[in-house]
Amino acid sequence: MLPWSAKYLLPDLPGLRSLAETAGWMYLRLMVRKFTSVITSTRTISNVVTRRTGIQAETIPCGINTHTFHPPPSPDLEIATRSRLNLPLNVPIILHVGRLDPEKRVEQVVLAAAQAMNKLDAHLLIVGDGCEKPSLVQLCQSLGMGDRAHFPGYISVEEGLPEIYRMASLFVMTSEVESQGIVLLEAAASGLPIAAVNATSISEVVHDGINGYLTVPGDVKALANAIAALLQSPEKSRQMGREGHKLAKNYDIQHTRILHEQFYERLINRKHVPAARKTTLHTRWKRLKIWMGFSE
Repeated sequence: MLPWSAKYLLPDLPGLRSLAETAGWMYLRLMVRKFTSVITSTRTISNVVTRRTGIQAETIPCGINTHTFHPPPSPDLEIATRSRLNLPLNVPIILHVGRLDPEKRVEQVVLAAAQAMNKLDAHLLIVGDGCEKPSLVQLCQSLGMGDRAHFPGYISVEEGLPEIYRMASLFVMTSEVESQGIVLLEAAASGLPIAAVNATSISEVVHDGINGYLTVPGDVKALANAIAALLQSPEKSRQMGREGHKLAKNYDIQHTRILHEQFYERLINRKHVPAARKTTLHTRWKRLKIWMGFSE
């Protein structure tokens, strides 16, 4: 979790959230200088960490098991999964998976889905748990979609999460603080088109118009239109799902494991490591300016 998440976890008091985020970056700058190398999971976050700390970060993504998350659905397992979750047969499923905490902004998933479901026959399935769950359930009821919104709680891989992905029609996420977004990769690997917001590293997984749609953060109407477009265009959605599946293969856990091993081998084989950690006067001055806030 990066310091920008602080604004979602603290009371909305004047200056408190920005102060906490600033303090978080100061602490992070102190911490990263104690290490030889820093690894982040996306290019976006590497650039942020480098800009904020002055330390060049290595980008190695977190991987997923593409043998576990994959298309297509099994008809028998789909029927069993729908029955277990009290979902009707042959009805499109709008899926969200993740923590139900403030920084994930799942209420926007609900609001956008509600707008799309006002015109289209679909059900909303929100898998996960967190402090926001009661208010999200209440929001669904207030919007008149309580009987078409389902909150089964946290479901593990062993409990059937891969089958839930394969059963769904599309995946929706509105978090703006993702360092990578593993659930996006799981959805893509499962052949789902994705509707998400264009924030932080999300565009590295969701390519607008290719394997899903990206909307401006906070624009619930645009997100609802994206959901509706995916529901109304089954062939286009399937094509986007195929593109996402191809993209997700690049994040297979065996591939990312090799990248980590290769990076560690380079570190081990690097000669004169202590000398490599010495910095020039120019570099020290650059880091000092970053520390004092005079440079991005």
